[in-house]
Amino acid sequence: MKPLIISLILFICTSITYAARWNPQTTDWNKNPNPVLGDWGFNRPGYPQGLYIHGITVKEGKTVKNLVIYDNDVFDDVFDDEWMYAMASLGKMNLVGIIVTPVLTDFWTFYRPEWINTAYESRNMALKSGINPKCLPEITIGTEADNEKAGEKKISAGAELYVRLINENYSKNPDLPLIINIGGQGATLASAYCIDPSIAEKCIVYYTDLKVYNGHYE
Repeated sequence: MKPLIISLILFICTSITYAARWNPQTTDWNKNPNPVLGDWGFNRPGYPQGLYIHGITVKEGKTVKNLVIYDNDVFDDVFDDEWMYAMASLGKMNLVGIIVTPVLTDFWTFYRPEWINTAYESRNMALKSGINPKCLPEITIGTEADNEKAGEKKISAGAELYVRLINENYSKNPDLPLIINIGGQGATLASAYCIDPSIAEKCIVYYTDLKVYNGHYE
């Protein structure tokens, strides 16, 4: 069994190396609307191997200075939030916003208000564990609605936070776009875009899943 696993790992690594292509930047997604592993710049000269997104990658040993907003629907099904708290507490992440978007646009129904508590519980547990409280923003609630139609373009504290932080950061540091990590729904960010479409050119958004994750918000 072990030789089979080793062979599989070698095959995957070889495939990744072979597929690597360098693009200087990926701000124009129309050039490649369906990126695959390697399209974003593995083997960039002078940089460690890995995913490269224009404006974010720094040399090994350096600190990424971009501001970060974390947005998830439920905080107790992944470890992203714990990792984020630790990175922020260690001074390796400039975390400026934590948003909970308690909606899910598939067969699990749309609105799950109980998920809001998972965000508060997650942050409270981090503080009890010794995480530096100065590094953790308060929880901000995003889209809440009984159905998908009611949730479209809906103003929320989370949507307003997006608009404010993205614009404030861009006015001060246009070369360091704010990073948004979405682990669940994009409903709150979509509403923020409806408030101010200009934010699309001032931030970088990524899902922990590079596909259409949890429903209809592509």
